[in-house]
Amino acid sequence: MAGRGGLVRFSWITLRSPRENVVGKVGEGWRVAMTTLNFERLNIGGAFAYAAVSVAKHLAEIKRDADTLALLEEALAIKELYDRMLMLALRGGEIVGPETASIKLLASEALEKIYITAISKLGPEALVEGDLFEWSFGYIDSKGYTLLSGTSEILRNLLGELVLGLPKGV
Repeated sequence: MAGRGGLVRFSWITLRSPRENVVGKVGEGWRVAMTTLNFERLNIGGAFAYAAVSVAKHLAEIKRDADTLALLEEALAIKELYDRMLMLALRGGEIVGPETASIKLLASEALEKIYITAISKLGPEALVEGDLFEWSFGYIDSKGYTLLSGTSEILRNLLGELVLGLPKGV
């Protein structure tokens, strides 16, 4: 906005770290970082999946119609996908891969959609009247959920490139 770039890129070319501070093998820092992010995405996605089910159930109790029931079905399907992905990773003792981004992506966007629908169906009074789920805070917070652990756009690119094998930038 001020005519300047907002990003700064730098690298440590001569950085030395004591061997006892190295996580993993020397030269594999990016792999360690990506593995850590994958676990974070799986955990955040799981939390969002369970939250989406809870919020969708509450909304369906207040406004039971085809839209809210469809949102509840979607949330339940995402939670089921999370549960299966987690169990497969735990059973096999595998390191989770980039496919975990799908859980975070689906769950955060479902949660955002549920809150948007809630505000639409409950009307503006839902933004100011007290409620167990505090619709207004949930609505505002849900916008940020799609940014955590990589924006939805970044996660779509990651899934396209690393899971589907699409070329970069498609």
